[in-house]
Amino acid sequence: MKKSIGITPNIETLFGTRDENVRVLEDGLNVTIDLKSNCIELEGAARDVARAEQVFADYESLQRSGYTFNNGDLNSMLRVLAADANSTLKGLAEVGRQRSFGRHTVQPKSPNQRRRARAKRIWPWPWRFRRCFQSV
Repeated sequence: MKKSIGITPNIETLFGTRDENVRVLEDGLNVTIDLKSNCIELEGAARDVARAEQVFADYESLQRSGYTFNNGDLNSMLRVLAADANSTLKGLAEVGRQRSFGRHTVQPKSPNQRRRARAKRIWPWPWRFRRCFQSV
């Protein structure tokens, strides 16, 4: 299946240095992304193309809302998207911000780190007890 998406302003950040982010999307979602003069062409299975189209739509809405990606954040988020079929770029951007746990600041960059950070936020006590008993 082929799908064409219109080019929006500031989309070059999504492509990354030497198109590394596009390669992550192509490898992770099994699609081919081709930049034309007036559009971006996606080719692959219907489900994969729809997922890639959702990534582009989420990126556009995040840009409109004023969200800025720091060094390597977008690449890390795209890797998580490729690994986890249920995650979205918008959800990762909103949930993936830095969190402070005592003296430590954590920014989840993988699905496992996101789950652990969420578990620590919901159930802080078992983590504290485990830390206390580990030193004994």
